[in-house]
Amino acid sequence: MAKFFINGTPPRQTRSFVSQMCALTIEKKTSDAGIPEYSMKEPFVSTYMALDPRVVRLKKTLADSDITDSITMGYDFTMTQYKGARAEIGLDLDAIVKYFTEKDATTSDNLIFAYPILNDDTIEISTSLMEAKFLTRKKDADGDWATVINAVDNSVVFSNNADKKEIKVFYSVSKISGLPDTYIININGEAVQMMEDLSFTAGSHSIAGVLEGPYNYHGLGGVLIGPTMIGANEHGNGVISCPKNTFTIKPFANGELKNIGIDTSAVNLSVKTNLNWSKLDNGNLQFTWKDSADISPKYVSLQIVQNTELDFHESTRIVMNYTAHRE
Repeated sequence: MAKFFINGTPPRQTRSFVSQMCALTIEKKTSDAGIPEYSMKEPFVSTYMALDPRVVRLKKTLADSDITDSITMGYDFTMTQYKGARAEIGLDLDAIVKYFTEKDATTSDNLIFAYPILNDDTIEISTSLMEAKFLTRKKDADGDWATVINAVDNSVVFSNNADKKEIKVFYSVSKISGLPDTYIININGEAVQMMEDLSFTAGSHSIAGVLEGPYNYHGLGGVLIGPTMIGANEHGNGVISCPKNTFTIKPFANGELKNIGIDTSAVNLSVKTNLNWSKLDNGNLQFTWKDSADISPKYVSLQIVQNTELDFHESTRIVMNYTAHRE
């Protein structure tokens, strides 16, 4: 079964507003083992959020819809239409799986769903969605990136000598090599927003909506790796303090991978550190200062590998970086 993480954003608020909403709805307790546990405060109340009508809404497909895909992308019908009808299409997960299953070394490890802007003609905003295409880059015979092609029919959309090269991107997709049969759909928050929880199973696909947002210091790494600390305290911005010479990190403790059906024992989690470390039988990672008299700060980096095109820079990796300090 293919797994899809849809990484997006709800209608935007300030970080401080989101923090206060979390405080109003989430309760933190600590287990007997000293591990933080979080639960929703009762009664749970959703907050209403207005949405720019120019932004595409992402939602589960209704039972009476003509769209056969499990997720619908569309505009508010009262504000934006396409040729007199609803401006809605399906998010085609089967097409995504097909591309990554059949692709070869000449095409990119990254796929986008976008509208190619080929001229200066004015179009209706709904046209950009309804006539969007799956696009990807393709190399020439010399192994150099040369064209942008339609990933479905392989036709050339842009070449290196094209006068205008501009696209409106709705979302991008990559296959996460460090997770078994798993894809990440990264939504362009300027053009698309999730309107509801998109965590469900549809046919041969398991889907989970995740909100990386601007309020998670570790970004997507914090969501997918989701560890807890044992024998250490995290103080924010990747800073941890350790009262003893040894501490343990329990990866995937937030259950995000397990909930979508991923066997965490099959995850390729890269560990880089200047501490001594070992992986315990229960999957936990134990770290120890090499010299008990050494109290200088150390580093720990945990990463789930995606692909070479994405992992070339810190800002695009699924990674959690820590600085460990002795107390």
